Amino acid sequence: MTEVFQDRLREIQKRGETEPASALEELTTIVNEGIESASVWMLKATYHFRLGENANAVEAFSKVVLRKPRDENASLGLFQSLWGAGERDKAFEEMKRYFQEVGIDSQSQTAMDYHSIIDEINEFDV
Repeated sequence: MTEVFQDRLREIQKRGETEPASALEELTTIVNEGIESASVWMLKATYHFRLGENANAVEAFSKVVLRKPRDENASLGLFQSLWGAGERDKAFEEMKRYFQEVGIDSQSQTAMDYHSIIDEINEFDV
């Protein structure tokens, strides 16, 4: 990526903190221009997730995971989005895929992060 493009993404990211829908529009324009980097998809995924658009977040996080299968944030985002979309089996499949990809044991910080998320979700499901 060029520095000009990276600057553009930083501007979109800054705007997305307060105006995620506006940031999504610009990111969609970028994708429509044929630019499909992991960074673009990660931002799209993040804003879809923040807006509660789980199906769109799943699609975007999945594209990040395809490009960067060892990216912990993408995996966690995909897990949470799948869970939020009611696709719990697929969420657990993603967790297992990531653990196998990076060789994580059940006592690692990443495993604890997943358990923490599951605990938080279970509190709301009651």
